[in-house]
Parts: sequence; C-alpha cells; structure tokens
Amino acid sequence: MKIEEFIDLFVEELEIEDIEVTQDTELSSLAEWDSMAVLAVIAIASENFNVKITAMQLKDVKLLKDIINLIGAEQFE
Repeated sequence: MKIEEFIDLFVEELEIEDIEVTQDTELSSLAEWDSMAVLAVIAIASENFNVKITAMQLKDVKLLKDIINLIGAEQFE
C-alpha cells in the first residue's frame, strides 16, 4: 500500500469530510479524532499491515506521519 492510499483509507474510515489530510495533519485538529478513530487505526494497521498498535502507543501521536512511523515506513511502497 502506498502512503497516499493509507491516507485515503484513514479519511474514509474516520469519515473525514471537507479537510485535506496529509502526513503533516495534526490529529488533534480533526474533529473525528476520538476513541473510535483510535480503534479504527488499530484495525487498519492489523488488517492491512499485520502490525499490532496499541491505544497507549496512539496516545502520544501528534501527526498522521507518526502513525505511519508506528506501522513502519518500510511497510509502504
């Protein structure tokens, strides 16, 4: 999966509308970034990358690229 495809999946799963989301998007700026979003990210990582991410790990992320780094940049094409 390419990073752009991951971002599209992130936007789709969180049902983000009318906001351009990039790797540098601050998660706290998204109204959709809540506990359900955390669960969605955990599921995306598990289902698409076979990577286990915990809610505790996501607690400290600030930017979308921090999630990409948690998954592992090598996982992306």
